[in-house]
Amino acid sequence: MPFGTAMSRLQSALDELDRNVRADLKGRTAVTAQDRRAMRSDIEKCMQQLDELRTMLAG
Repeated sequence: MPFGTAMSRLQSALDELDRNVRADLKGRTAVTAQDRRAMRSDIEKCMQQLDELRTMLAG
């Protein structure tokens, strides 16, 4: 089932994203407010797409 493979890859990507965001926030170079807004915006876009898929599966 392609869903299972894709879901596994998505979870791995989310774990990597989590690690990278945390590393950026703890890094020596400060993350600007503009960069934070851009990161949040990108995450919101992904969340919207996931929500649309969830709604599609709800029937």
